[in-house]
Amino acid sequence: MVKRLDPGFVKNLCLKSGFDLVGITEKDPSWNPPSWTNSIIVLAVATPDEGLDYTIHIKYDGVDFWSKWIYEYLMARSSLVCFRLEKQGVRARPLTFMDSWEVILLKNAAVKAGLGVIGKNNLLVTPQYGPRVRLAAIFTDAEIEPDKELSEDFCSNCNLCIKACPTGALSENGFTRDKCIAEFDPSEEMLKLQRKMVKYLTNYTRLQCRVCMDVCPVGRDIKIENIEGF
Repeated sequence: MVKRLDPGFVKNLCLKSGFDLVGITEKDPSWNPPSWTNSIIVLAVATPDEGLDYTIHIKYDGVDFWSKWIYEYLMARSSLVCFRLEKQGVRARPLTFMDSWEVILLKNAAVKAGLGVIGKNNLLVTPQYGPRVRLAAIFTDAEIEPDKELSEDFCSNCNLCIKACPTGALSENGFTRDKCIAEFDPSEEMLKLQRKMVKYLTNYTRLQCRVCMDVCPVGRDIKIENIEGF
């Protein structure tokens, strides 16, 4: 028997578990979720500080190892929410960062869940924090009333991110991924550009470019002192 959960209860649980935004959407077959999924809980954490976007990349014995603190945080907190949901008698599984490319496109799910809209910077732009968020999601077999999509257009009279993009990856025609200096799996040419243009703390730790996030005027003045765990 499918169990229904009150959306207010679910959102409060997620907020108390360390997330800043919570939205709920129905499963979309095109995302290829687990067969038992009835609802998808989309979660966001505000990331106003560039320190949250440093990425460690080490290649050892021919194997690539990646680590980014904010994704570790998202996974840990998502797992905590799943544990608390399962105590309510429902099935829940967190979506890992690596899953997100194969199973579900988190930005699209966040739009469906009413968290924000896709901006000219090709990022989710939220009313509260602009594009300065990182996303996670949880699959659950519980039936939870979904949220409605937002109708706002934050970018209609703004081109700041397009003008600020250091490599021309953003334009009025859209986003060109192979020009984006934030690319995780760069070509040799892009790797040289990253070495030249982005911040490196060590040979293995670099700042993922966030120029288009930082210049966005939406939700620029935010505070995170109440976030559990920071």
